[in-house]
Amino acid sequence: MEEREMKHSLAAILAAATAGTVLLGVVSAPTAAAAAPPLPSDVTQLSTPFVDPRGSNFVVTRSTTNTLLIGRRDPVAPVRGVTALGNAGGSLQGDPQGVTIADVGIRVFARDTSNQVVTNLFPNGAPQTGFQVVPGLLVSSDVEVVDLSGAGGQLVRIFARGLDDGAVYTNLLTTAGFTGWRSLGGFTTSEISAALTGNGDAFRVVVRDAGWRVSTTVLSSDGSTTGWAGIGGPEVRGNIALSGGNQAGVQPNEIFLQDAATRTVMTYTFDQPGWRNLGGIANSDIAVLALFDGSVEFLVRGTTNNLYVNRRAPGATNFIGYVNLGGILTGNPGIGATFGRDPAAYAYVRGTNQRLFNKFQRSNFDFDDYIAVSSIPTA
Repeated sequence: MEEREMKHSLAAILAAATAGTVLLGVVSAPTAAAAAPPLPSDVTQLSTPFVDPRGSNFVVTRSTTNTLLIGRRDPVAPVRGVTALGNAGGSLQGDPQGVTIADVGIRVFARDTSNQVVTNLFPNGAPQTGFQVVPGLLVSSDVEVVDLSGAGGQLVRIFARGLDDGAVYTNLLTTAGFTGWRSLGGFTTSEISAALTGNGDAFRVVVRDAGWRVSTTVLSSDGSTTGWAGIGGPEVRGNIALSGGNQAGVQPNEIFLQDAATRTVMTYTFDQPGWRNLGGIANSDIAVLALFDGSVEFLVRGTTNNLYVNRRAPGATNFIGYVNLGGILTGNPGIGATFGRDPAAYAYVRGTNQRLFNKFQRSNFDFDDYIAVSSIPTA
């Protein structure tokens, strides 16, 4: 099905599920809402390795047999990043995500093949606890994860798309457990992107809506939201990348996406609303990283399937232009920063042999060669 046909079909199904329909001139009575249509293929066709955004201390992805693959950065040779991925089992679909909980370990979240949200804890110095279901909701998207500081016992906030209605739901993990799923409403035709706004503990949430344009809401600490609002701009292809607001001095609330018509990379900053065209032709979702020195980088697969990077220096207004990092990618890129070696970062990509590779950026586009980090085929 063509993209525009998919979009119009999704909009029609949404409308029919929420109101009576007209058939041969007769108005039918409203019926119970059917399950929301699944996410379109343009947002699910490529996998994305998830890299720890606040230190590159771990990476998680899914194997071709739907198990969880996880690797931690080698403490003996940290410059090499994650040197091997281990198979942690499970029965997953989509892309897992995770967070590092201070003094505890790495907690991973994913959607399993029964459309449940599951989580697995990898404690520091101890074996994994195994997968456990986060009850109360069936989902039809990956699980978006936002790492919290631990203040007030709040550890992780997660977001997912409801299987039945396509709305955005959220749940909060505290030291006392999960607080329960809550609907934020809306209707998403993409994976969900969320980040702290930099204004206290409020969250910016961004999706592609039924019209294939950007919609956003802000979730405050008291549970209130601003309601979903569109920001105009182009129709979007694929998923929307949102820069994180977790680090002081880092530009928060900026999105990167593909224009559906041209596949050019576009950006929009909520703090100073307005669209900018960054050129290029994207052939993947965009991975964006806010580095600790205040610079911003994004990675994208080009039309030749090579990896490209673009950077905005600290305090600058413009990006400097695309640099070709080579490689042949068969998925979306992932990227994470490293502590203490700004603007060092690790990029992770899936190669043509289904193995995962990393590429270390020492500083300012000084990239090492690609290193294979998995002998296990990745999805």
